[in-house]
Amino acid sequence: AVFVMAPLSHARDFTPVVSLLNHSLLEVAKRNPAGHPVHIVGEEALNFRFSNLASDMETMRGLKISADLYIQSFNGLVRKYGRETASSIEAYCDVKIYGGLTSMERAQYLSDMLAEATIRRQGYSYQADVKDILVATNERGRRLMTADEILAMDRRDAWVFVRGLRPMRLAMIDYGRVDPWRDEVADNPLEGAKLRGDALFTIR
Repeated sequence: AVFVMAPLSHARDFTPVVSLLNHSLLEVAKRNPAGHPVHIVGEEALNFRFSNLASDMETMRGLKISADLYIQSFNGLVRKYGRETASSIEAYCDVKIYGGLTSMERAQYLSDMLAEATIRRQGYSYQADVKDILVATNERGRRLMTADEILAMDRRDAWVFVRGLRPMRLAMIDYGRVDPWRDEVADNPLEGAKLRGDALFTIR
């Protein structure tokens, strides 16, 4: 494994190096598609440069390359690649995690991706005789969450979309709350001691 780490204050200074590594890795994989599987973890991925990310994502599976790309906002993706390419990049992702949204536009987009729930309501009306009661029932659809409800979500919650599965609303926790990860991670050589707390989730 190759790790390129930098303190947050110098993250942008390392952008050319990481970008060159990504470019070289993809070019080598294209020349040798039967090589070793490769997994890219791109934290603050908008700081990296790809020659043609949307096109590369179309062929990455065949090259045994997978990637986790983390970005702060979809608007940043649009500014960097344009709206059409940004939408294509999002569509290629098999797993999409939306948390901490602050944009009404993106919240509405997410709301539209969710299914509708059926709300049943009953109304009562009385006739001349008090014993004659008419009961009227109507049904209407409602989004599981509206845009304003999504914006009001707890910052620790996220909607997760996995290709082939129904959407999931999950609580996000750091690795320090996951057993055995909290015991397997070493101290961060740049930013200090590792995270650790009571285990909330166990992987067996």
